[in-house]
Amino acid sequence: MGKFSTYRYLELKDDISSSHITRTRPLKQPKRLRKAFIVLLIVALCGTYFLGLFAGQTLWFDGIAKSLGYQSVYHHAVIIDAGSSGSRVLSYKFRVPFTVFGPATLDLEDEYFAETKPGLSSYGADTIVQLVKKAEFLTPPEKRRFTPLIVRATAGLRLLSPEKAQQIIDEVARAISKSARW
Repeated sequence: MGKFSTYRYLELKDDISSSHITRTRPLKQPKRLRKAFIVLLIVALCGTYFLGLFAGQTLWFDGIAKSLGYQSVYHHAVIIDAGSSGSRVLSYKFRVPFTVFGPATLDLEDEYFAETKPGLSSYGADTIVQLVKKAEFLTPPEKRRFTPLIVRATAGLRLLSPEKAQQIIDEVARAISKSARW
C-alpha cells in the first residue's frame, strides 16, 4: 500500500472536517447569544423607563383598566363623633382606583356631614340614631350590612361617671342594632 492508505485517509478527512466544525460553532453561538442578550436588555430598559414615566399617573392606569372592563367597587363608611359640644356624622362613598406603582389611594366619590347640638351626654342614643338616619341615603341598602358604622365618644362621656357613661354606650349600641337599616 502506498503512503496513504484508505484507512489513514479517512482519519485525516475526519480530523479536518471535525476541526472545521468545532471552529465555526463557538464563533457563531456567542455572537448570536450576545446580540439576543443585548436586544433583551434594551427592551427591558425601555420598558422599565416607559412604565416609570407613568408611576404617578393613577388616573391614566385607572382609565385603561376601566376600558378593559375592570371596574372598582364602591365602598362606604359611616363615622359618628359623639363629643361634649355636639355629635357629628360623617358618611363617605369611596373606591380604590387601579394602581400599578406605589401605594393604593382612595378616590372620594361623595361625602355627607351633619351635626347636632348638644352632645351625647345630654340627649343619649336618640341623637345618634337620628344622625345615622340622616346619613343613610349615601349607602345603598344592599351594602349597609357590610358598611362599617363607627361610633366614637370622647370628651362628652368623660364628664360623666363611669357607670353612666357605660349605660349610654350600651344604649347607643342597642339603638343602632335595633335599627333594621344597619
